[in-house]
Amino acid sequence: MGKTKRLLSLVVKYLNSEGASSTTAIFEHINNTTRHGTTMQTLTNVLSKNPDHIQSVESTFTDSILGGRYKVQVWNTSHEQND
Repeated sequence: MGKTKRLLSLVVKYLNSEGASSTTAIFEHINNTTRHGTTMQTLTNVLSKNPDHIQSVESTFTDSILGGRYKVQVWNTSHEQND
């Protein structure tokens, strides 16, 4: 199994257990629970290029450490949205 397929299966497993989550929450979970983690670029490519498994639900704003705000996507598994 390739690195991105393994990452996809970890993300789908996480979303099935936790429900809809933001990109940063998924990123933190993957990097805290796996030995080598992932980069944000790899994670966003996996999230955006697998619409048959994962879909963007909405976008929300989050606070920055430096005091600003920025927009992040919220993701969920595809079959959960269709139920």
